[in-house]
Amino acid sequence: MADEEERQSMEEAAEVGIAGEGEVEIAEDEEMAAEEAHEEAAKDESGAAATDQGTSGSDIDVTRFDELRLATEQVDGAQEAWRLLINSASSRDAVAEAIYAALFESAPSLQVLFVSPRAVQAMRFFAGINTFVTNLGAPADLKINVESLGFQHLDKDVTIPRAVLFRDAIVDLFVVELGSKLSSAGAKGLISLLNYVAGSIMYIRVTYAERLRILNESWAIANDKGTNEDKFATMEKQAQ
Repeated sequence: MADEEERQSMEEAAEVGIAGEGEVEIAEDEEMAAEEAHEEAAKDESGAAATDQGTSGSDIDVTRFDELRLATEQVDGAQEAWRLLINSASSRDAVAEAIYAALFESAPSLQVLFVSPRAVQAMRFFAGINTFVTNLGAPADLKINVESLGFQHLDKDVTIPRAVLFRDAIVDLFVVELGSKLSSAGAKGLISLLNYVAGSIMYIRVTYAERLRILNESWAIANDKGTNEDKFATMEKQAQ
């Protein structure tokens, strides 16, 4: 009789243990699910914050024109790489010539975009890159600089494949000239900067070219030699 009672007690204890293990497993699953949900929410919040603050330049984005915000080490690395490139040459003219040669020798298809004399165009490349790298740590100022360049390129057929050729040619120049002196963060900073400039130029060309055309037509209509009545009639017709 005692043995029977002991056996029943052991079975009841086992059942309680199994039930307890099941409750522990359910609790652990719920805890893991809660942690995953918390992590996803944190990612969404960080992504939304990044969108509000600007772009990282990780790719060529032609759908928006925000400020470029990079990590401090990328900004410092890119600026240091540019300084080293300038110091490695005999003069700024030599750096400008190296940039020009890198672009047009590695990507001949880009030559159709630029018709200025070689020396003039080379210094334009140098001045543009110098301005952008200098203001890399000042997103608002950099955006203004890039916007100005974008308006200067409204008549240029800038495409993503051409932008990739331009970016890779410039980065390859830094790699060849600096070698191990080019840090990983510096290379990422330069790539992000060039992606940002290219995407912004294409965005501006698509977004503002039509607005400028309308402004030019409206200005021409407002300054024609007809009467005011004719002007307003013409402008109404254009609007329709």
